[in-house]
Amino acid sequence: MNVFDALPVSFGSSKTEKDPNSYKNRNRDNVWQVVENGFSKCFEFSNKRPSTFPSQDGLFTHGKWEVETLQKLKEELNGVKSKLNSYNLADWHDHTRKNNYAGTVMRSLRKFQPEFLTQAWCKFYEVVSRYKLIPKQCLKKKLLNSVHLCEAPGAFIASLNHFLKLNHPEIEWKWFATTLNPYYEGNDLQHMVNDDRFIINTLENWWFGNDETGNVYGDNYLSSLIEKTKFLHPVYLVTADGSIDCLSDPAEQEKKVVHLHFTETVCALNILERGGSFLLKTFTMFECDTVCLMYLLRCCFTHINVFKPVTSKEGNSEVYVVCLGYKGKDHVPVLEKLNVYYYKEMKEALFSRNDIPDFFIQEIINCATKFKLIQTSVIERNIETYKHQHKRKRSRLQLMDIRDSTANLFIEKYKIRPISPKDFVVHDQDKFYFKADAICLNLFPRDESGTFLERKMFKQLDTKAMLDFYKGKLDLVETDWDVEDIFWFTFSPNSKIKLNLKFGKPIEKVRTSKFCKGNLLAIYTELVKLCLETGVKIDIPDQLDLDKFICKNAIDTNDFSWTENYNECQKCFFEKFMSACEKLEVGDDLILKGFPLLTQFNVGVIFILGHLFEKVGFVNPSVSPYSIILKGLKDSDLKSLISSISSSMCDRKTDGLVSLVHITYLCESEILRCVTWINQITLKFLSLIMLKKLKETRQT
Repeated sequence: MNVFDALPVSFGSSKTEKDPNSYKNRNRDNVWQVVENGFSKCFEFSNKRPSTFPSQDGLFTHGKWEVETLQKLKEELNGVKSKLNSYNLADWHDHTRKNNYAGTVMRSLRKFQPEFLTQAWCKFYEVVSRYKLIPKQCLKKKLLNSVHLCEAPGAFIASLNHFLKLNHPEIEWKWFATTLNPYYEGNDLQHMVNDDRFIINTLENWWFGNDETGNVYGDNYLSSLIEKTKFLHPVYLVTADGSIDCLSDPAEQEKKVVHLHFTETVCALNILERGGSFLLKTFTMFECDTVCLMYLLRCCFTHINVFKPVTSKEGNSEVYVVCLGYKGKDHVPVLEKLNVYYYKEMKEALFSRNDIPDFFIQEIINCATKFKLIQTSVIERNIETYKHQHKRKRSRLQLMDIRDSTANLFIEKYKIRPISPKDFVVHDQDKFYFKADAICLNLFPRDESGTFLERKMFKQLDTKAMLDFYKGKLDLVETDWDVEDIFWFTFSPNSKIKLNLKFGKPIEKVRTSKFCKGNLLAIYTELVKLCLETGVKIDIPDQLDLDKFICKNAIDTNDFSWTENYNECQKCFFEKFMSACEKLEVGDDLILKGFPLLTQFNVGVIFILGHLFEKVGFVNPSVSPYSIILKGLKDSDLKSLISSISSSMCDRKTDGLVSLVHITYLCESEILRCVTWINQITLKFLSLIMLKKLKETRQT
């Protein structure tokens, strides 16, 4: 069937029981009630009473305070959540996924073939369909400019596009997005979504700050964002979907994310046009920082709603604050003070307790109570079904009915229909990242092994147990060098080199890489750190016979601590590199030894040299790890290229050189597959050597 002929299916059964008191009819009523409740998880703050801004002189001058009722709610919620501490995380998540009432929504939506369908896509579509996120001014002017903060991987954008194409096709839409840069190797993988399939195809719309990190806490981030978004004026919609991994301390999730929510809010208040909308993901509302933030939003917007989409994971604390009708910067007298505190640690409360009216505190209590009860009831239900997974058939049939009915109602309620692929954000769906064999080789499943208590105990393991754990993980990594000692790679002769130097915050430690799996890199860097801390000297095997290649030009960086002190290693390498290049003549070879391919800069070096030499040879790691042979210099442009790079580096001495060529060139399938394969094999090989040496050292 053609997807464009698909129609929403009807909700529920078309059959009607003659006896209204029959079990089937009563059961159907129960199903309907459960399904409708799933779409009704919302709270609206009253706008009947005026909310006034406290004096800006009193901002951040009072200590943190507590509301006793909210703290009691927090204790009750954490008490229920603590029941999960002994459950295996992977098993628990599998169980809750199977019992999620909205678990078949995404599967049902696939028949409409939406662009970049994810859970976030579904959540945003619910919000934009339920609330008037698109202001009247936009409908009148037929123009919408939106900014999406902490947006990776980009599903909100794809979802908004789908909604606009179906409901407001006449609107001219421009968008701009920010996120932690998935290509900046200094970013911590735990704090980042590194799925870049959408980003790589829409890079011109993404901004990672002046320092290339994308960190909202970075120096001058706010002022730079304000300046950067001026071309979009007026901005009528800002979304903020940021979060922080709190798996290690779920009881204090709210405290961990409050600074992020504050920065997102301050950004929105600075760039939004009067009448605009702001969508903020948040969690519980038990702490004074969140209460203050909610009151700030209440003062800045005419309507505030809190909504948990049916497609949001039932048992977590995630909710969305929907802020409509921005009063404008001129009506936010505290904005200048907020901007000052954007970069500061929030040691004091934004407002004092006396600054916030009692009626608003009561509304917060009512809101927090409602969503706490929703969450605890889901957790308790899932615990009960987990204990009795083989309950009678009738319960399983009812669950299937609820799931199917929820999916059907979602489609009907929000009038989901397909749009033409030519209306997608990424028009060319033949781009390599959207093919069936799309390569996102650095992605890996989230590690959910063990219980929460076991994961806490892991941090207290002694060195031997830690090394055994890493050995077990490494044994699962598949590696196979099925070629001769050297794998030769030739770059396309038709492609031209175009330098695209990007400078940013100097990378001290390599924490992530586009060119290898994050879990493997994490083990490798942890072992390097252990070796440095314990003074263990690793003798890297080097059986590469330079005479075999009649090559006198070699750059050896085997003694460089690339992952732990990258910026200094990069500078030292470049000095050696320039010196070696001065001696090279057409036809000469060059060998790089101990040159890891984990960063844009390093891979960029090989990319450039690969176009200037006849071919590139990657040496088997067991012969000589990270040794690369560049065979036959064919282009005299090398020296001028190196001179150009050196000149730029001298002009930006305080910055780090993040990349040499545009990331899209490095993500071309052949070179990306090759480099990722080399990294996979080499990192495992070197990690096993370090493991062996560390164990031997412990035994002596």
